[in-house]
Amino acid sequence: RFAGEHGAAPGEPQRLAIHLANDQELAIGGNSLLTFSPDGRSLVFAVMEKGRRAIYRRELGQRDAERIEGTEDGEGAFFSPDGRSLGFVARGQVMKVAVAGGRPVRIGEARGAGGATWLDDGTIVLAPIYSDGLFRMTAEGANLTRLTTPDRDAGVLGHWWPDEVPGGRWVLFTAFRTPVDTSRVGAVDLTTGEVR
Repeated sequence: RFAGEHGAAPGEPQRLAIHLANDQELAIGGNSLLTFSPDGRSLVFAVMEKGRRAIYRRELGQRDAERIEGTEDGEGAFFSPDGRSLGFVARGQVMKVAVAGGRPVRIGEARGAGGATWLDDGTIVLAPIYSDGLFRMTAEGANLTRLTTPDRDAGVLGHWWPDEVPGGRWVLFTAFRTPVDTSRVGAVDLTTGEVR
């Protein structure tokens, strides 16, 4: 359950079930399986159906989920700050589409889906390649700039799964190493570039 607008403590835990048709299964991979909308009222997830993946959205007050048109082959979904758009990776491209569905727009390239987060300032922090660091670009795909570089000497293979910390100054990420249990949580300061 999400805290209220004044930061109130969460109440009773909420339980949630995802109901899929007999010919569907939850798409499992290296990326987040469930992504909640900024207002906490819906979630999206990838589903395999007839050998193809698509992203579905479920309002928490509803039993069934609906496929978001334009998200075929999509994974690694992430919401815009206002919850009206959804970013995702499909066929090596970073795409965005209206949550209501429609024609997706290509905004960048991703040779892997190492995760992304859409910041309040309208930029996107992403891990477009599993074996590299984090990059930042506009939601239109312009001004791609490097934020982090993995410390290969320390055995870090890549920086994955960025997530904005409330306040907009820091982004958390996984500094991935093998074996997986030796990975660490990192943070990058978006104003100074400092990495911890």
